[in-house]
Amino acid sequence: MLAPYDGRIAGLVAATLVESGATPTPAERRKAGELAGRALQQDPTAVSAVATLGDNAQDRGDIADARRWFGYASSLTRRDPETQRWMIEDAVSRGDIPAALRQYDIALRTTPSEAATLFPILAAASAEPAIRAELIRTLAARPQWAPAFLHYAAGNSPTPQSLASLFIGLRRAGVPVPVRASNFAINDLVGSGSIAQSWAYYALLHPGARRDRSRDPTFAFATSDGSVLDWSVVDNGSITATTGPDGFDYAASAGMGGLVLEQLQVLPAGTYELVGRSRNIVQPTGLGPYWAISCGDGRDIGRIEVAPSQENTGRFAGRLVVPADCPTQLLKLIIRSNDAVAGQAGRIERVVVRPAS
Repeated sequence: MLAPYDGRIAGLVAATLVESGATPTPAERRKAGELAGRALQQDPTAVSAVATLGDNAQDRGDIADARRWFGYASSLTRRDPETQRWMIEDAVSRGDIPAALRQYDIALRTTPSEAATLFPILAAASAEPAIRAELIRTLAARPQWAPAFLHYAAGNSPTPQSLASLFIGLRRAGVPVPVRASNFAINDLVGSGSIAQSWAYYALLHPGARRDRSRDPTFAFATSDGSVLDWSVVDNGSITATTGPDGFDYAASAGMGGLVLEQLQVLPAGTYELVGRSRNIVQPTGLGPYWAISCGDGRDIGRIEVAPSQENTGRFAGRLVVPADCPTQLLKLIIRSNDAVAGQAGRIERVVVRPAS
């Protein structure tokens, strides 16, 4: 009423008649079409009017006309969400995966808020190999929405296996995957029992890693949020634990102890040795820390004491046998509690599990 000459306003009014949430009545669609037609006479760039005519064409089953209108709307702007969603759905209905991914890319580049709607659909669709391959090609162009999508996919992929396949494909295409997202994928695979696939992805990220030995012998990459195949520092609230260039340090008050460090192993069946070196550990053997290794089902298969550091220049060693029915093992450092008023502290400078010589 205030600006009957403004085609943009008329176009927006037309759009509200067909986008109100409820199914528009035939009368509402007729009125929307009339308003949209008048809007385009006043302003041929009124995108809302163009999209309304496209919506009406689809409603009456005239897909060719709908494509004509929405194609025109897309040529006017890449920032109209309704147009972009229609272009995506049309490409999907035609089985044109590259076209659908191009439209996803356009929508997410131009309207970042669309991520809330499009990320769930894209993450679910990535389980399909053909879609995943095209998605990898799209992400290889490094669109600005890629990191956010990878973080989303890490926590919302339909299966751990499809997520790992996506991340492996991205790595091979030279696309960086955020470390936390990769760690999530590895942990999810392990949790689902896909040990071989989790190791394959881990080995891709860490060239030179071997299944028949533990990793990171000097704890250079130990954190509290790494993957289960890395060293994980356990915060039990009673022991201070830190890592640095010289190894792993711990300190516990009197009467405090427990698990402080662990790493999942995927050792093949066989005989192994655990060897390492400590510093500043003064508790007698049997009262100080020890390494424990158990199968995934909880069976203990080894315990190696860490002798006082003044003995044998701090070196400690022990043997263990991994049975054939023990595909995964957990290596743990346990600090024994004691009643010394000053508490206890020490450093593990190095440790490795390797095939016995």
